[in-house]
Amino acid sequence: MSAFQNDCFNLGCLLTLARTLGNTMIDIYVGTGAQTKQFHIHKALLCAKIPYFDKMFNSGFKEEIQNKAHLPEDDPESFDILQEWIYTGTLPKYRITKEQGKGTVANFSSKRLYALVDKLCLDSLKDQIATDILAASETGNILPSLADIGDMIDHLPETSAFRRYFVLALVFIMHGLPKKDQILSLWPTRGLSDLLEGHPKVSLAYVKAVRKLPLGRVAEDPRTMSRCTFHGHRDGEACPVKKRNQD
Repeated sequence: MSAFQNDCFNLGCLLTLARTLGNTMIDIYVGTGAQTKQFHIHKALLCAKIPYFDKMFNSGFKEEIQNKAHLPEDDPESFDILQEWIYTGTLPKYRITKEQGKGTVANFSSKRLYALVDKLCLDSLKDQIATDILAASETGNILPSLADIGDMIDHLPETSAFRRYFVLALVFIMHGLPKKDQILSLWPTRGLSDLLEGHPKVSLAYVKAVRKLPLGRVAEDPRTMSRCTFHGHRDGEACPVKKRNQD
C-alpha cells in the first residue's frame, strides 16, 4: 500500500469513527458530594452500547433536554471502567492478590462494578465480570470475604446466577475446606455465626443450599465449576463470554 493509499485508508477510518461517535456530547455526574465525578461522553456511542441511556436521552426526559444526567448512588471508579468498555469494548483485567498484613487486595472493586452493570441491565457484561472474578479468585486461591458474601447475597436478587457463587462459596467454606487450624483461623466460628445471625437472607440461602448437598458429600469449590454456572444465559444457549473470548 502506497503512502497516499495509507493516508486515504486512515482518513476513511477517521470519518467512519466520526460518524459512529457523532457530534453530541453528554455529561454524566456520578457519585455524591466531593466524590462526584463528571464524565463527558459521546451520546450516540453511549446510547448505542447501553439501552438504559438510550431511553434516558432519547425519550423526551429532562436528561435529553439538558444533555446531562446524575447518578448519585453509583460509584465513580466503576463508571470510569464502564466508560473504558463503552469506547474500547473491553474491561481492564481484574487482579486480586494476598498481601502480608493487608489480606486480599484488588486493583478495583468488582463488587461495585457488577452492581453498576446489573443496574444498567447489561447481561452479557455481567457474565464477563463474573468470569473475570472467578478466574482471578481461582488463580490466586482466594475466596470471597464474609463481608462480601453477606453484601452480595443481601443485595442481588434470588434469581441472580452470580448470587449463587457467593452462596456456594459459603457452603464450601463450611462443608468443603479441611478443618485445619490455619483454615479455622481464616474462617472463625464467631465470624461465620455473626454472618448468619446478622443476615437472614444469607441464612436462608445457606440452609437451602446445604439441604441439596448429598449426605456425606464434601462441598465442591465453586471456583472450579463451569463459569456458565454463574452466568445469566439459559442452559443450552451459546455463552456470550466464550464467544467474545474466542473472537
